[in-house]
Amino acid sequence: MAYDIHKERRQRLRKLVRHPQLRELVIEQLKTPWSPEQIAGRLLADGVSAVRVCSETIYRFIYGKEDQALELHQHLAEGRSKRRPPQLEETP
Repeated sequence: MAYDIHKERRQRLRKLVRHPQLRELVIEQLKTPWSPEQIAGRLLADGVSAVRVCSETIYRFIYGKEDQALELHQHLAEGRSKRRPPQLEETP
C-alpha cells in the first residue's frame, strides 16, 4: 500500500520524464549558458509549453539518480556533480 502511494507520487513529480518534448527543450537550453531559473522563466513567459516547470524541478532532473548519466551538471555555472545542501541563514 505505502509502496503504491510512493510509486504514484514519484511518477507524478517527474514532469520532465512524462513530457519528452519539454525534457529535450530543457536539455537544449541547459547546453546553452542558461540557468534553470532562466529556463523556467522563459518557458513561462514565452508560453512555449503547456506544462509549467519551476527551477527546482529542473535542478532535481539534473541531479536525479536516473539522469546523472547525462552529466547535465557540467552545464551549470558552478558545474558541481553533487548538489550542496541549502545554506541556513544565521540570525543574530
